[in-house]
Amino acid sequence: MTANGPYSICTEFDNEKGNIIFPDTEHTWDKNGRCEYCGANKDSYGDVGNKENYAYPFIHDNFEKEFGNMKFDVIIGNPPYQLNSGVEGGNSFLASAVYYKFIDKSISMNPKYITMITPSRWMNGAARGIPNEWIKKMIRDKRIKIVHDYEDSESLFGSVGITGGVNYFLWGKNNNEESVFYFHNKFGEVSKRIGKLDEFNLGIVIRDPNIYPIVEKVKKKHGKYYENSDKNFSGYVSPNNLFRLTTNWRDYKKEKDDEYNIKYYVSKATNGISHGWIKESQIPKNKDLLNLHKIFILQHMETLFAMIQF
Repeated sequence: MTANGPYSICTEFDNEKGNIIFPDTEHTWDKNGRCEYCGANKDSYGDVGNKENYAYPFIHDNFEKEFGNMKFDVIIGNPPYQLNSGVEGGNSFLASAVYYKFIDKSISMNPKYITMITPSRWMNGAARGIPNEWIKKMIRDKRIKIVHDYEDSESLFGSVGITGGVNYFLWGKNNNEESVFYFHNKFGEVSKRIGKLDEFNLGIVIRDPNIYPIVEKVKKKHGKYYENSDKNFSGYVSPNNLFRLTTNWRDYKKEKDDEYNIKYYVSKATNGISHGWIKESQIPKNKDLLNLHKIFILQHMETLFAMIQF
């Protein structure tokens, strides 16, 4: 189907693209095989083939070359959500979010309005690849006028499942009013809240407005307990990568000795072995937790498993 094809209802176009530009994208690879602009993995995106890559010039340095010095009053988008960030043959299923770069680029172009649909995981800091500073900046942006947040992505995308749900928002250049936040739960019920996205200065968005009264009640009794991680549960839990070491990091020894005496589990698919040995000085974070008992909780599909390590 083309703009000037026999099935097109418009007969004014003299080329197959019409008024929509679909430029081919050439990535600029760094020494680690990542695109310097969008972070694409060369193993996955080096040979473009049939991949739909026409969106990426928007966040590359060749935007002006492809689109000219254009000014926009309104930017509407459903940007690419993620890029593969895993290692072929190992954790190739891993992917890093890229949609936040499209939001940043859109804002930098200074339009009157922006509306986009994206995954919602960035609201609670759970989106791989999105910097915490970007999340803080986004939830404090008073120009976000309206947000419609869907707990279940299938409410919008039919049979397409997106973990954490999806949302679409309206950003207004001149908006300085409180945000209007609509939460659509998985049962189809809609709750509305007007206020700051980060009402309690938590660094995240509490998506379900029904939770706010609960926080207020606890706050009334215990004050701003959530600002001190030593006094709330968030100080005792952590996402994966607690010690900031990854399973494809290889600066370890295969044999244990007096200095390299900490067992370090690695990806057998990418390293050829299941574990190695490291020293304490190699651990960049949370060294004080090394000698504590740990509970690892893994959620797989609908089943919850727990493994206790002593």
